[in-house]
Amino acid sequence: MPDDLRHAGELLYDIRTAAATGSLASKSGEVESLAAFYARTPDDATAAVGLTLLAMARLSAHVEHDLGEPFQAASSRYETLPAPDDEHARALAAEVVAHATHARGLDPNDNLSAFEQGLAHELRGERAQAADAYRTAVRLDPYDHPAVARLETLTGEEAERPDEDPPCTHAGAFYVLELVATAPEGGDQERVVLVSTDAAAVRAEADALFATGRHTYETLDYAIETHQPGEDSESDFLLMALDDAADGHPTLTWDDIDMPPLREPLLPPGRAVRENGEVLFFGRHVGEVAEKEEFDDMDDAFED
Repeated sequence: MPDDLRHAGELLYDIRTAAATGSLASKSGEVESLAAFYARTPDDATAAVGLTLLAMARLSAHVEHDLGEPFQAASSRYETLPAPDDEHARALAAEVVAHATHARGLDPNDNLSAFEQGLAHELRGERAQAADAYRTAVRLDPYDHPAVARLETLTGEEAERPDEDPPCTHAGAFYVLELVATAPEGGDQERVVLVSTDAAAVRAEADALFATGRHTYETLDYAIETHQPGEDSESDFLLMALDDAADGHPTLTWDDIDMPPLREPLLPPGRAVRENGEVLFFGRHVGEVAEKEEFDDMDDAFED
């Protein structure tokens, strides 16, 4: 069983990854332990969101890998989601709805739970309820391209989005550091995402990467975002502040980077968030660059 919510969040990330790759059955013990851990604090929003994501992992794995129905890719695009005639799938979707409803009751601004609830309703064929959930997700984050795609696919109408960007509505302040580099063993590129409330840890992660010289020179590959509840989110590109040190190694001049200090409340450790249509997990995670390219494709679709 996890030691704390931070550890639980790491375990949840592993379980979601297993669900996406068809290996969730190997994590059955971890799934049960994590569910029991979250259930111990039913009034904690971080735990409630965790239960929502855990239930969705089970649902998506069953639909995608047991039933062989397309789900993961379709859920973020202008495609019809499957509505399987399968009682187990419907029961799993009902669990997602129940957990998401509870999470949204604890935190009405949690766009992550709203989107997951929309997917579950849609899989159950409950189109009106799904559209309502997606509308909430879009209202809270107009740049949630998958939510816009799902809503417009369901309704056949252009999604209404605010004229101005809404302020950050997440449960606490946090940084998101995104880096792309050649893998240490060479060859493929990897994408490092760090969600943290510790400015020193964020700087250390970026400094360490550039010191290795494994970086590219694509500006968009290196960004720091600052999210403060009630304020506009800010971002800056690290390559703009990259210079050669006296020893010839690249180094960042942090005084030239827009990274304001965080104010209370801070994002709770272990809390997953949904930002720009992507689920971000607290802590450091390494994935394939393809994960990012999927959202670049979505950007192109929305510009057409």
